[in-house]
Amino acid sequence: MRGQIQGIGSKPSLAVCNAAGEIFLEQSWPAENLDHTAASRTVLETIAGLIGGERVIAVGHRVVHRGMNFNTPLCIALRSDIS
Repeated sequence: MRGQIQGIGSKPSLAVCNAAGEIFLEQSWPAENLDHTAASRTVLETIAGLIGGERVIAVGHRVVHRGMNFNTPLCIALRSDIS
């Protein structure tokens, strides 16, 4: 399973796909109703609802902030102490 929220600040939407890449959950909001804090909360609530009590193995986050200083992939944090 994988998913993403995109368009925060303009036209936010959530899409979650199964292992075959088929979208099985979609949601969208007006721009003013979903900031980064609300998006994070939505992701956590969605994950909790979908995994039904299973343990989360990993969560990834990709930040895109185009520009001259950050125009290639960059690791901004690495934590292995979270359980």
